[in-house]
Amino acid sequence: MRVGMHGARVPQPWNARSDWLTRVDRVTSAARAAERQIDLSHRRNGLLGARLTEALWHLLSVADDILRNAVQEASFPQWDAAIDTLIRTIKHPVSWLHAGCPPGGAIPFRYSPELYTAAIELLDLARAYDQFDAVFRLGSYGALALDADDKRLLVEHDLLKDSRYEAYNWLVRPVEPVDAASDRDVLDLLDERVRSTSYHYSVKYDNKLSAACSRALKSSLDLRFQLPREWGFSRYSLADFRRLVECVLPRLLAQDAARSVAAARSCEADGLNSYLLARVPHDLISDLASQAGLPRNVSQAILEDLTYGARGMTSPDPALQPILATANHAVLLVPWLWLNLSLERNLVVLFNRIPAEYDVYSKLVNQKEQQMKQELRERLDGLGLRVESCEAPSPSLPDIDLAVIDEANMCGLLLELKWFIAPAEVREVLDRSEDLQKGVQQARLLATEAAQHPSIVRRALRVPPEYRLVAAVVSKTWIGNCLVQDPNIPIIRGEDLIQKLVRTRSLPDTLEWLGGREYLPLEGRDYQVAATHNQLAGWHLEWYGVRPLLSHAFDPAA
Repeated sequence: MRVGMHGARVPQPWNARSDWLTRVDRVTSAARAAERQIDLSHRRNGLLGARLTEALWHLLSVADDILRNAVQEASFPQWDAAIDTLIRTIKHPVSWLHAGCPPGGAIPFRYSPELYTAAIELLDLARAYDQFDAVFRLGSYGALALDADDKRLLVEHDLLKDSRYEAYNWLVRPVEPVDAASDRDVLDLLDERVRSTSYHYSVKYDNKLSAACSRALKSSLDLRFQLPREWGFSRYSLADFRRLVECVLPRLLAQDAARSVAAARSCEADGLNSYLLARVPHDLISDLASQAGLPRNVSQAILEDLTYGARGMTSPDPALQPILATANHAVLLVPWLWLNLSLERNLVVLFNRIPAEYDVYSKLVNQKEQQMKQELRERLDGLGLRVESCEAPSPSLPDIDLAVIDEANMCGLLLELKWFIAPAEVREVLDRSEDLQKGVQQARLLATEAAQHPSIVRRALRVPPEYRLVAAVVSKTWIGNCLVQDPNIPIIRGEDLIQKLVRTRSLPDTLEWLGGREYLPLEGRDYQVAATHNQLAGWHLEWYGVRPLLSHAFDPAA
């Protein structure tokens, strides 16, 4: 171990393990017995006694109170962590309510204090359950060993051999939450357009307010929509999807910000009773088709895909399908959820799970890897570097996706490119980890060949033997945890590599930066690994979480 700045620990690069992705179940029968008890821990919650519509309304409304408190008490990225946790864990209570509540019910006129308290308790339980669930899933796939004894789950794993990679993946996420309350133009317009009573509020949503909300959302939307608009799936394109979303989000931003206006006017529960937007599906489809300039069948297809449980989803997730149907022929739109989702990313993840869309999705990913090469070439143009791709130098070697050659300083960087959507659940993490390990293996083959039999690779690149050649894997979104890393083959996001090259205008300096893993955050300075202690159904679990220490966005290329 070395001691870094501010006393932060800087581990040596951790060697990748090939055995952790065997997908062999490593959960003992004793742990499985505990799992069955933990899976029933929510059943005594009071929301399960309410009818489904009423229970969902309370759960999703109360979640907004939790987020508003988090925003007031912390700064970015701490409150981003609160939003991320809620979005990740809300799937559990929504699923429990669908499975356990009596069907039917109506949207309440006013909230129930008893059900409000039950909703808070269920959301707290879901946060603890999510950690239990993650550990059991990791054990089921062989990523850790899990046993149970004396009401404790016993976990054996190597995930914290080097926590910097997991922290990097969390800290570099590009989307900042939308803070409606900070937009003065929107609030000024709402002050004239919010009608409130003692219990409720409503919004007069007109073109002027719509335009102001659209302006407030523009930078966030540009970050969240980065895939080619021409990508087409079986029923519509990403361009169609964005046009519809650009009509939905401003309306929900107005609804969200209007709650602050209603709260200032002493509306009951700070406007909680009116926060969720309820619409009749037929009217919603027609209105959005007209506003977005889309055929009605396209609007209907998009809204169907975004409806919880539609398209045969057996384990639906509100993060992927954020429209929730009620028993009285209405659907609920949840402002806090929509405003903080990466909707384009989640739509692509959803399509990867729908058999009818999977083949199209696979073809589009292959196209995106080619576009990634072109984007890197264009971004590096003007730096005095030769950037090119070439076919496999020999039958035993992979293609060189991209080579960055500095002829003045006699060095080069061989890049293996990986484009995929960042994973959000255990199965996706393991799938993407396998993709990265394959990339590391291919990059290692090229690096080894260039060192031991230099003529083959160097002839393909048209460089003499004395050139220093280094190999790396460039991922679009996510670099895996410590167990997929190789001490000689760094994995880095493409954007961070580009930023370093542009700022230093030096490939030799960038190679040293890569080799020293200087793009990674430092524990104790940028983040900390916090122990978590969870208890459900009498069972105890000690696990961990990554907690940011920064009051600003993390910059790997600094």
